Amino acid sequence: MYEYEIKKLVLCKLLSLEDNDSIFLNEFAVDLVRADIAIFNGNIHLIEIKSPRDSLQRLEKQLNYFSLYSEKCTLVIHAKHYKKAIKTVPKFIGLWIVKNEEIIVDRLAKKRNIEAIFLSEFWWSQELKLLLGRVLPKASKLPVEALRKAFIELVSYDKICKWTKENLKIKFHKRSLKVIEAVKKNIPFPKWEMPDINKKYLLKLRQRLLQDGVQKKASSLTWDCRERRWRYRQFSLVHHNQHTLHHEQNLLQKALTEQLL
Repeated sequence: MYEYEIKKLVLCKLLSLEDNDSIFLNEFAVDLVRADIAIFNGNIHLIEIKSPRDSLQRLEKQLNYFSLYSEKCTLVIHAKHYKKAIKTVPKFIGLWIVKNEEIIVDRLAKKRNIEAIFLSEFWWSQELKLLLGRVLPKASKLPVEALRKAFIELVSYDKICKWTKENLKIKFHKRSLKVIEAVKKNIPFPKWEMPDINKKYLLKLRQRLLQDGVQKKASSLTWDCRERRWRYRQFSLVHHNQHTLHHEQNLLQKALTEQLL
């Protein structure tokens, strides 16, 4: 079997299991690797497929990345690779086996939390500039790394997790419909098209941040280009106040000394 045949077999099974509002993508890039299938519903679920023609040489590296960027990760392998894969694949990763054009679920993926820094990488620069505009000073001129770290600094983990999933579902909704159509009609998968940014949704989130008073916290942040991290200005103010106090104490001590003389 070829990879695309296994992919359609997997998607057919997933369509029968998942909710109607789930998002299905044919290939999804995370960092330096690309998952064969991505599902966005209540979880971020990435799936890697290994056909009988594939090698397992890059598998460890791929699964390491997928584990960082997904709440659930599943490996779908042809029966040919089972004995080798079962010894090396971590137990929290789901394992599905393809044999005689059927899928056997060996074990289900276990849910794990994604760290905030990796969740922030699902957001594009344009999205964060729109989201943090009027919240973070000069947001439109900041590099994407600074925007992502500010996002983590200013927004709670629960909100980052919830908003990331919502944004992914909104952003890739149209593409998902085309993927589902391709599976049902047994036609080629659609070519990649850059999805549109949902400005209305992002402005709605920005309004929530402003209502929560995040702007006040953001105004005390300053981006350190050399160390590539955010600093709070009050730390420098405290240092300045301590320096001033020390200086005044020295002047007082000097005046007292002169009086004694």
